[in-house]
Amino acid sequence: MEAALAYRRIRRKQQETLPIHSSPSRSLSEHEVSGYATPDSELSRAPSPFKQSPNQQTSGPVDSGGVKLISEAMPSVLLSLGGLMLAGTLLDALQKWTVFERVPELFILVPTLLGLKGNLEMNLASRLSTAANLGLLDKPTSRWELVFGNMALLQVQAACVSGLASTWSLTVSGFVEGTFLHAKETALICAAGILTACVASMFLGGVMCGTVIVCRILNVDPDNIATPVAASMGDLITLLLLAAVATGLNAVIDSSIGVLLIVFSLSLLPLWVFLVLRNKHVKDVLMTGWSPLFTAMLISSLAGIVLGNSIDSYAGLAVLVPVMNGICGNLACIYASKISTELHQYPPGFVPNKLISLGYTTPIALFMINVPAQLIFLALVATFGIGAAVVSFQFVILYFAAACSLAIFLLRLTAVLACALWKREMDPDNYIFSLITATGDVVGTVLIVQAFRLMVWLGAATKLVPVAG
Repeated sequence: MEAALAYRRIRRKQQETLPIHSSPSRSLSEHEVSGYATPDSELSRAPSPFKQSPNQQTSGPVDSGGVKLISEAMPSVLLSLGGLMLAGTLLDALQKWTVFERVPELFILVPTLLGLKGNLEMNLASRLSTAANLGLLDKPTSRWELVFGNMALLQVQAACVSGLASTWSLTVSGFVEGTFLHAKETALICAAGILTACVASMFLGGVMCGTVIVCRILNVDPDNIATPVAASMGDLITLLLLAAVATGLNAVIDSSIGVLLIVFSLSLLPLWVFLVLRNKHVKDVLMTGWSPLFTAMLISSLAGIVLGNSIDSYAGLAVLVPVMNGICGNLACIYASKISTELHQYPPGFVPNKLISLGYTTPIALFMINVPAQLIFLALVATFGIGAAVVSFQFVILYFAAACSLAIFLLRLTAVLACALWKREMDPDNYIFSLITATGDVVGTVLIVQAFRLMVWLGAATKLVPVAG
């Protein structure tokens, strides 16, 4: 009852600062109210970034909130741009490594492993950002419970997801090539995938936890920082580890070391599961966070099919697709993280008539970040000749049309999907990022391929896009 009274006091305070709206479509049960109330002591320590003065507009042109968002998110988005370009350059160089020439099926593992691993890190970043904005990282006890619980959860997810990704890559390779690998190559791929995912998760998870805690100390909204940092470092670190681990295993491919590493990594799963189940902050995620990861893997496969059928026909496509999709996906993840943080101020299942993050300010500010980020990328492509692409006027127009269309689509999808998940009492922090990034990969790949085809049809891309004969 005390928690219910505390929730009602919070609602009265919010009604004093926000416009008056009609009552929700359904009444909240006493269990829902008491189960999701935030104590007054925590609210006093965690000033909400969503509170407004009576004279402040909740929508309209970008105001000080939008300027703050741009100033905080722009550096991290540009950092993610650098990470995406470095990862693409590294992937291009890996084609000449001995282990990738001997076991080319590793390339099938790369996009699936990167996509699934990236989703894990972004889910972690969003969960911690929400906890930080709700004041749960201010107490040392709850802070370390959240950190250690999420690190253990990440190990469980990484081992299971990487094992699934390795099996998926082997299955796809078998059906495409018509033959299946020998046992030693199979062990190399599975061991490299699982070991890379576990080590990368341990390192990147620690970086994410540290980033969110530092943002909280510096009074910077972690929603604007954490997810782009996760995206910028995730692909590059995972690729480096995969190349190093695969090279090491290739040197002892005739031994049973690969099988032993698989057994050792999987033998730790009961320990990680035990630690997660004892942690009140993350034990529910262990049961509910799997379906979006598997769904995202299937959706991403469509992007791989589209890219695989077009990559040999258009010069520069291999570099342009991951960067354009990555920038737009990162912005959508920032938006999702901010919406989720605001929704966590209300009981599950209840979405207020008007959320501040759903006004014009946040999506317009994020869209404005997309424009200079894409311009900087095109300038780098033109200056250094990345991907053998020639940046012409027609190319810039069509590329920007594709990039802006993808950004608008993902921002709108994010708003609709986040509210739909919360209405069904599903935490967006555990579901939305996998679905957004996977859908963005498919839609973005289709858009840029169609842009290239349009240039060929208009006769303006003969130098830019040499079509394979």
